[in-house]
Amino acid sequence: MYHLSTMSRNIPTREVEVPISYLVMAAGKSSLTKEARTALKAAKEAIKNKEFKEALKQCKVVLREDKAHYNGLVFVGVAAAELGQPDQGVAAYKKAIEGDPGQELAWQGLCSLYEKTQTAEHKAALEEAYPQLMKILEGKDAAKWIKFAKKLLQLLLKNGRKEKTLAELDRIIQSGHCDVRTVLELQMQYVNIAIGEEKLRGAFQEKVEATFKSILTSDLAKRDEKRSYFKEYITFILNRDTEMVKEECARMHEDHPSDPYPIAVMVELNLQQGTDGPSDDTFIALEKLRALDPTHHLIDLAEGQTKLSRKNYQEAKEALTRGIENVSSNPLGWLYKAHCHVKLHENKLVEVSVLQGLRALRAYSFPGVNKGNLEQQFLLLQSTALIDSGGATNSAKALEITERLLKNKQASSDLKIAHVGALLQNGQLDRAKAFISEIAAGSLTPREHLELKVRGGQVAFTEGRLSAALECFQQVSSSDAVSALTVYWQGRVYWEMGGDARSDKTKCFDCLKKAASMDPHHSETFLYLGYFFLKVAGDSNKSMQCFKKSYHLNPDSEEAGSMLGDSLIASGQQDIAFELYNSVTCKAAAGTAKWAWLRLGLYHFKFGDPTDAINCFQSALRADPTDKQCWECLGDAYMKRGSYTAAMKTFTRGIELGGSTTYCQYQIASIKKLLGLYSEALTDYEEVLAEAEDYVPALKGQGETSVWLARISLAEFFNGRAVDYISRAINTVARASVLRPDLCSIWSLLGTACSLLHPLDSELIRVNVPASLLPSMKSSLAGGDSRVLGKSELLALGAKCYTRALQLQPESGRLWCDLGVNYFHQSQNSKDNEAMLVAKAFQCIYKAISLDSSNYQYWNTLGVVCCSNGIKRPSLAQHCFIKSIQLEKNNVVAWTNLGVLYLTNSDIKLAHQAFKVSQSLEPSYVQCWIGQAIIAESVGSDEAMDLFRHTTELKTHNEGSIGYAHWVCQTLLDSSLDQTSQLYLYNILQMNAVQQAYIAMEKHNDRSHSEPSVLMLQGLLLERQGLNLSARKAYKRCVALLEVTEDKEKLDAARVNYARCLSSCENSEEAVKQYEATSSMTDSASLFGYALCLYKAGNYQKCSQVYESILESCHQSSEDEAHILAALGMVAYRCGDVPQAKTMLFKSSQKSPQSEPGLKALCALGIGLKDPTLTQAVITELGKMSCLESGVYHLALLTCALFVMQGQPKKALKSMAAHIHRYPWLSNIRQATAEVIISELPQLAEVAAILMQSVLQLQKSLSVTTARMQSLSDLAAGRFTGTTNRKQSCISSAQRAVFLFPDDLRNWSLLTGALVGDALLHGPVGPGKKEQLDRCLSFVNQQAKAVKNDPLEQWSVVLSLWWNLYQCQYDQCIGLAKTYSEWCNYPEDIVREIELISRLAEVLKLNRRYWEVENLQGLKMVVAESLSNATLQFLGTLYLRGGLTQAATHCYRQARMGPEANHADLLKLFKLALDVTLVSDKPEEWLKKANEAFSEASRKRVNRSSVCVSLLQGILKQLEDNQR
Repeated sequence: MYHLSTMSRNIPTREVEVPISYLVMAAGKSSLTKEARTALKAAKEAIKNKEFKEALKQCKVVLREDKAHYNGLVFVGVAAAELGQPDQGVAAYKKAIEGDPGQELAWQGLCSLYEKTQTAEHKAALEEAYPQLMKILEGKDAAKWIKFAKKLLQLLLKNGRKEKTLAELDRIIQSGHCDVRTVLELQMQYVNIAIGEEKLRGAFQEKVEATFKSILTSDLAKRDEKRSYFKEYITFILNRDTEMVKEECARMHEDHPSDPYPIAVMVELNLQQGTDGPSDDTFIALEKLRALDPTHHLIDLAEGQTKLSRKNYQEAKEALTRGIENVSSNPLGWLYKAHCHVKLHENKLVEVSVLQGLRALRAYSFPGVNKGNLEQQFLLLQSTALIDSGGATNSAKALEITERLLKNKQASSDLKIAHVGALLQNGQLDRAKAFISEIAAGSLTPREHLELKVRGGQVAFTEGRLSAALECFQQVSSSDAVSALTVYWQGRVYWEMGGDARSDKTKCFDCLKKAASMDPHHSETFLYLGYFFLKVAGDSNKSMQCFKKSYHLNPDSEEAGSMLGDSLIASGQQDIAFELYNSVTCKAAAGTAKWAWLRLGLYHFKFGDPTDAINCFQSALRADPTDKQCWECLGDAYMKRGSYTAAMKTFTRGIELGGSTTYCQYQIASIKKLLGLYSEALTDYEEVLAEAEDYVPALKGQGETSVWLARISLAEFFNGRAVDYISRAINTVARASVLRPDLCSIWSLLGTACSLLHPLDSELIRVNVPASLLPSMKSSLAGGDSRVLGKSELLALGAKCYTRALQLQPESGRLWCDLGVNYFHQSQNSKDNEAMLVAKAFQCIYKAISLDSSNYQYWNTLGVVCCSNGIKRPSLAQHCFIKSIQLEKNNVVAWTNLGVLYLTNSDIKLAHQAFKVSQSLEPSYVQCWIGQAIIAESVGSDEAMDLFRHTTELKTHNEGSIGYAHWVCQTLLDSSLDQTSQLYLYNILQMNAVQQAYIAMEKHNDRSHSEPSVLMLQGLLLERQGLNLSARKAYKRCVALLEVTEDKEKLDAARVNYARCLSSCENSEEAVKQYEATSSMTDSASLFGYALCLYKAGNYQKCSQVYESILESCHQSSEDEAHILAALGMVAYRCGDVPQAKTMLFKSSQKSPQSEPGLKALCALGIGLKDPTLTQAVITELGKMSCLESGVYHLALLTCALFVMQGQPKKALKSMAAHIHRYPWLSNIRQATAEVIISELPQLAEVAAILMQSVLQLQKSLSVTTARMQSLSDLAAGRFTGTTNRKQSCISSAQRAVFLFPDDLRNWSLLTGALVGDALLHGPVGPGKKEQLDRCLSFVNQQAKAVKNDPLEQWSVVLSLWWNLYQCQYDQCIGLAKTYSEWCNYPEDIVREIELISRLAEVLKLNRRYWEVENLQGLKMVVAESLSNATLQFLGTLYLRGGLTQAATHCYRQARMGPEANHADLLKLFKLALDVTLVSDKPEEWLKKANEAFSEASRKRVNRSSVCVSLLQGILKQLEDNQR
């Protein structure tokens, strides 16, 4: 069974102590053979000698003889165990036990083997082996039994089998095999095991108590052991009845009087009793503990408890603080300390104590303590503190705590009452009332009943039922359980009642005073005492002391802190208030102390840096981002710092928060006003006033904005706009003056608005002023009426407003100065009272200087007044200007005024120096540059014009504008100046002088209407630009102004200029009247103009006389004589005297130099007389002298006309092309060439279109003739949509012409033709396009009634008739034809075509199936009456539609042979031949006709590159089988 050889293989030997008893028992067995006995003996000796391999060898011999030999198996187990083969050993031992289970030897060996291996399996087996072995040893060997019993207990404890251990211990103790000392030790072990776990305590509680008592009563137990187990016993029974614990503690104290433990336990038990009246035993136990252990940590806690019960809260807090410092793990100390904090209203410290106490409670292990009850007490204290602290966050937190505690089904009445307080604090009155009713329905103690009554009073107070609340509080106050809180609430009710209840000291004040004496730590009591002293008693010092006390008691009270700060500010203690706010904010966490941050920001805003104020307001907003007032304060701080964009965003946020947006909108408007966004600001002020129409700041702000807009308009010379803004400002600020007549700034602003328009002409100023500003008119005007004031009245009103402002602030130098300036402007506007008004102005400004002599502006203003005509004190003016410069070195205005003073007194040198200083101080100040320009003009410097031009570039100024315009006109009229010189080109052309000078004059005359010389300059500049209509208005105004003066010379000059302009405007009759109204016309220019006007007026006889008088009376140059003779020839031609005209023109041509206009007139006369010899001779002469561009153009036209007259249009085109190549930059020659092509060679219309494209590229601006000619060329060339680039189509060209020149009917006619042609080309017309065409045709027809007999209008009429015919609108076509025939005097060919279309419409109307053969005969008769090109083509189309190809061919051939034939007819004939070829029986004949038509079209120079021609040619070649 056992292979001993394998068991001993490679097993290391080690020394093992083998029990002697094993060997003795082994030797006791002798039922074997001698050899086996010898082997058994040898095995025994080998084991003794620790030769285990040998022992196994010998045991093999024994077991071979007796396999179940007990000793042999035991020896095998011993040897196998020692050789490290526990499994073989266990098997041997178990085999031996099976053989003899009553023998202990194998059991001992098996237990020994299990003890050595310590595997989990063997440990479990060992728990079964020990009891078996103990059973064998019981009654045999008590010592061994006890030994193995202890091993069993040790094994069970080691395996965690404590309950079984206790059971075995109890069995062993009860067995009686142990002595008394062993029993005591086992009892101690039993107790130690049982009290180690809470589970065992409950299961073996009675047994443990009995065992404790047995130990404590044992005589064998030592004293120290008894004391130790007495402590354990007391600890064990702590969760039992408190009285029982106290009795055992008292018994231990009797047995061990020097041990403080039992007294400490009694003290700690007393701590758990709470604060409601501790007994005498409590104080006795405390004194005993202090006597036994004066440093014990419970002494301070118990002392704090007793003082807390005696309401010595401060001493109790100090004692508890000392106790907690010694042992912070006792939650009772934190609990009582939290009670003290609640009583002292130290609410923040309550939360700290509660948190620390709850943390200690989790680790608190004192038996018998109800942790749930303690936790509830902690949380109730926290809730009470949160309610007392106030604030939405704290109130919500308190409610959350009480609601969480109420989830416990066994909630106490105190908890429910506390929950009512939390509901009230959160404003949940309905729930609070319901809860009060629920609590009242239960059983309550008298104390709880009174507390519930207080809560009921608080509910009534919150609901505003003050009488009911007062009754509740009075009932509680009359009881023995009156508290400070109840008295305080009674005082609060009296305060809210107001009236006598508030002011009567026996009510409100007495209650608050009594509450303060009962609870001197309640902050709100002193807060309302402060309110009483502030608002009732009027004692600010006492109120401040009360607020200070309230804040000191509760630093978290925002109301107390804010009232204390406000009291300090009101009493002038700003620094102390700043320290208060600063101390609060330094300690405050982010998002808290809003009241302090807000007031600290206001302090910085008023006394400090706006950046600090911004930071403070931002911190306040972190606490409450929805506080609109904080946003407004932050916006104000941004404005003060100059961060206007941030301020606008801030005020916008304030608007988004809702509520009243007046202030935020007002500030946004003010910011925009500061940023110069006046138009937007004005709109924002309107929105503010729409919400609050009587908001004075907005009225004033809108008025200021309107005044600023008026200033800007005046600077930009928008005079009418400035008047409108001033009118608006006056009416707006007038409303404010009615609402707040005590504000000086409003009257000052009104004065400024009334005085601002002084630069404008009196005719421009008409301002509506409300009746409230016109005291003399109040009786005659209704409240809402107004009166229109002129310039003088408005300035006078401004003076009255300044006077009203001075009544409010008589010591304001600025107002005195403004009033003086107003009087000065009045003096300039009133010649009658000038001296008096200037004197007033002087006195007012002198008064301003006496009030503030350091203001340099006052001195400068006084100097200006002294320079005026009413005073004329240049020395005093000089002194004032110098004084102003001394006060302010960088005073450009004073330096300029000083220069003007010197200049007016002819001291040019000093004036130049003063202006020079002004220029160095501010180079952009225009007045000093004007002064320098005037000086340059005075000394005759060439730089005068440049200086005046520079002044107009800097800023528009009347003097600078007049000076520059004068120099421009003088330069233009200077006949000695070479107009090709660099000086002229730069000053006039490059600098765009005429336009700039005109703009300056326009601005000046728009502001001032009474200066005829300026109007004259403006008229000249307008006339120079070709703006004759505007120039006529200027001259007319100038003549009207001069007619009331006595300056006849200027009036004559104005009339001459006016007459010349009238002549340019084709108003010759009026021009003649103006010439004849002049007193004298001695200069030849006036006479020439007069003669020209007579010529234009048709008075040729008088015109001839004037020219003859000029020729006879004046000594003219040879050139002028040539011109006069040419003019006489033209007049003679107009009179019908052609020979005389020819004679005069010949005489003109004989002069040297010749008159170029005379030669041109002679050439035109030759063309008119069809005299090519004369025409050619004149053209030759013109070719010799024409060098200017205009001469070249006219020469080209005359040459072309000569060839056309001779019937040689191709030579005419060739001559024009030659001029184009010679002068490629002259666009007018190209345009004339296009006109020739359209007129004489329409088949080359594509060339004309290309020429017009080049004209567009050469011309800087598109003229009316160019636009019209481009449209006509594109239309003639057939440039429709789809056949060419869209931008180059005839429709685009016509649209451009109409857009640029909508008043030209010919452009509309071309657009109509382009639309009609495009519609015909692209097939059926949609409804939208048809409506567009009909609208254009209707418009052209209506306008044609006013402009008759123009070829384009005639063409458009015919086109509209054909269009109506094409659209089958026969009735409309017939009606229009009748209308045109009746009122239009058209040429014969146009009338004939109109009649033809009308008759065609009548025929087609009768039978609309006109393409059928039987209906074509009637149409043929109608068409045969007028064989025009168009009608023949129309008839051919009808024949073709009816299938009569031969007849259609005949019509097309006839049309081709007519005078109006073109290549389009040939192409139609060509296409017709191709169409017939495809369906004819004789295709060869029609192919031949197609080739003939194409060949003839080629000879006519048809554009072969066109898509249409290429397509037709390709089809022809395909039909001829010519694939190449």
